[in-house]
Amino acid sequence: MEASHYLSKPRSALQYRLVHTNGSVDPKFHLCGTIVLLYFIYHMSRCPSSNATTALVSLLANLFCFGTSTFCHCVLDSAKQLHSFYILLDHIGIILHIWGTSVSVLCLEATDGGNNNSMVVGVTLGGVICATYLITWPREKRERVLVIGGFGGLTLCSVSLYNAVFSSVTRLTASYIFLGLVNGIGGWFYSRGSFQVLSQLSPKIYTVSGHSLMHLFSLIASIFHATILVSFVCI
Repeated sequence: MEASHYLSKPRSALQYRLVHTNGSVDPKFHLCGTIVLLYFIYHMSRCPSSNATTALVSLLANLFCFGTSTFCHCVLDSAKQLHSFYILLDHIGIILHIWGTSVSVLCLEATDGGNNNSMVVGVTLGGVICATYLITWPREKRERVLVIGGFGGLTLCSVSLYNAVFSSVTRLTASYIFLGLVNGIGGWFYSRGSFQVLSQLSPKIYTVSGHSLMHLFSLIASIFHATILVSFVCI
C-alpha cells in the first residue's frame, strides 16, 4: 500500500505541473527543450557526416539534462522522502550537460590528437570529481552552485583557450562561449533567489523567480548552441 502510494504520486504531480497553467513554469521550459532536442537528435541521426556521432554525444547529454530536470521539477513536491535524490539527479544532469557540450566542441574543433585527448580526459575527470563531491553527502544550495558553476566556468575557459591556441575559433566555439556565459548569468540569478520588480504601468510590485530565469536562460542558450552544432556538422 505504501509503495503504491509513492508510485502514484509522481504521475499525478507530472500531470498537474505540465497541464495546469498555475503550476510552475520551470518544467515547461525544459519540456520545450526536451522536445526540440529530440528533433535535433533525429535530424543528426540521419546526417551522413563522420562527425555526427560526436555531435550526438553533446545532444544526448543535453537531452538527459533537460529530460531529468523536467521530471525532477514535476515530482519534487510530491515525494518528500526523495527530495534530495531528485535535486542530486537534476544537478548530475547539469554536470553531464557541461561535459558533453565541452567534449564535443573539443573533438570537433581541435586538430592535435594528443593534446585533444589530454583535454578530453581533463574535462571528464573534472566532471567525475564534481559529481562524486555532490553525491558524497547532501550539500547546501550555495555550495552546489559553487561546485557546478566552478566546473562550468573552468571548463569554458579551458576549452575556449585551447581552441583559440591550437585551432580556429569558428561559430561552434563562439556559440559554446555564448552558451557558457548565458548559463553563468542564469546561475547567478538562481543563486540570488527571487527579485522584486516594480511595474512601470501600475504601482504593483512583482516577484520574479531567479530559478525560473535560470531555466529560461538555459533553454535559450542550449537551443541556440544545438542549432549551431547541427548546422556545423551537417551543412
